[in-house]
Amino acid sequence: MSPRPVVCPKCGTETIGKHCGQCGERVQLACSSCGTESSPGARFCQQCGASLTGAAQAKDAKPWIAVGGVGIVLAVVGAFMILDRQDRAAPSATPATSTVSATTIPNLTPVQAAEQLFNHVMSASEQGDIAEARRFAPMALEAYGQLGTLDNDAHYHVGLIHVTGGDIGSAQAELDAIRRSVPDHLLGIMLEQAIAEAKGDDEGVARANQRFLSAYDTEILTARDEYEGHRAGIDGFRVRASATINNP
Repeated sequence: MSPRPVVCPKCGTETIGKHCGQCGERVQLACSSCGTESSPGARFCQQCGASLTGAAQAKDAKPWIAVGGVGIVLAVVGAFMILDRQDRAAPSATPATSTVSATTIPNLTPVQAAEQLFNHVMSASEQGDIAEARRFAPMALEAYGQLGTLDNDAHYHVGLIHVTGGDIGSAQAELDAIRRSVPDHLLGIMLEQAIAEAKGDDEGVARANQRFLSAYDTEILTARDEYEGHRAGIDGFRVRASATINNP
């Protein structure tokens, strides 16, 4: 599909491209895939996730093709990963509402936009729609990249997005960043387990489960903000880890 012309906001001329052919004003880009207009400077369509910068940009992008059983892994553990903050993101109880679009993203703060995209990727993975998860993973990572310095909560989100895309090395880097700050961070251990499952490392999964259960009582008392944001997921992970340890 050819790019759709847009009207220059300065002189009213219909034009195609990043700048108006009449006056040179920066204009919005129309997605060549779905036709949705995106804000100047956007690299991905806010409606369908398609690249707005052409094939050359795509060649430099990281490979977001899931490796081996990564898609299955994220479908299994996805329910434990989604943010359950009622005031900032779609609740984990209703992952289908975690929908991003050109109308929702511009109305959110940068943090809200990043978390909304994270929820969308995780919800798609949980529901087995790996193609949808991979389509939005680059846009979610770009959103987190625009936040500057990341806290442990954001490192956890970015790590899981990398696991979704099969980029285990980058996911491990996010885990290392969490560990440097808080060695027994519960979200870090949850990320560790997701990485191990993606690698097919059963012993690593067992170690992560045991480590989580050993650290839980002390760590949960710290009442870290990110624990509250992921409380349902943490509690669910604890139940799952306990069941695995008690019934190997």
